[in-house]
Formats: sequence, structure tokens, C-alpha cells
Amino acid sequence: PTPAPYKPMPTGRNEAGLPFIVEIVNGPDADSFLQNRPNPFIPAADRLTYFDFELKEGSVVYAAIHNMRGELVRILRSTKLNAGYWTISWDGTNDRGKPVGGGIYFIVLETKSGRNYKKFMVIR
Repeated sequence: PTPAPYKPMPTGRNEAGLPFIVEIVNGPDADSFLQNRPNPFIPAADRLTYFDFELKEGSVVYAAIHNMRGELVRILRSTKLNAGYWTISWDGTNDRGKPVGGGIYFIVLETKSGRNYKKFMVIR
């Protein structure tokens, strides 16, 4: 299967002109996407954080980490998966293998049902 193309997260600007992430909530037909564990994520202690989700039907799955400005940090998965329960893990590094700084991050999970976002914290 062809991997899903990268799509930037929708962002906006607050009164001070600073960027922020626009929250999108999918309807009742959306796939299940649970909060990561552990949260907050402390890479030095926890080593990995896990993102659990359920696909109601097979789909190309795109999963990526973004920072608060909506910038891509790391693509975790871009592949076809069958229906069922899945877990994706992340070690707290960017696409170049460098540790990310502490702060608020978002996991984006995109399937044919839509896009889901979860906010989580990394503590260094």
C-alpha cells in the first residue's frame, strides 16, 4: 500500500500572533484512540510511551508526533493495518534520533475514519 502523504496539523494564531494547535474532534464513527501511557512521559525513566488505538476496519494508518507549533517531530507509522487493537510506541526522539525537549506534544493518528489528536507532556 502507498503510505499516507504528510499533512501538517491545522494551526491558528492567538491574539499575540503565536501559533497554536486547532483541536479537531471526530464523530462517533471514528476509530478509538486512547491517551498515551505513561503521561507525563519521562524518557530517562520510562524509556517508551505507548499509544493504543482500535481500528474498526482495515486502513492506512498515519501516526506522527508534533510540537505545540504544529511542526512535525517524528513520523511513527505510515502503513496499512488490519482491523483490531494496535499499539505504537515512541522513545522521545525526533526524526534525526535526537532527544526532544520537555514540553507539550501531540500525537496525530489519521485513518480513513478521520484524524485524532492527543496532547501529552514530555518531562526532561
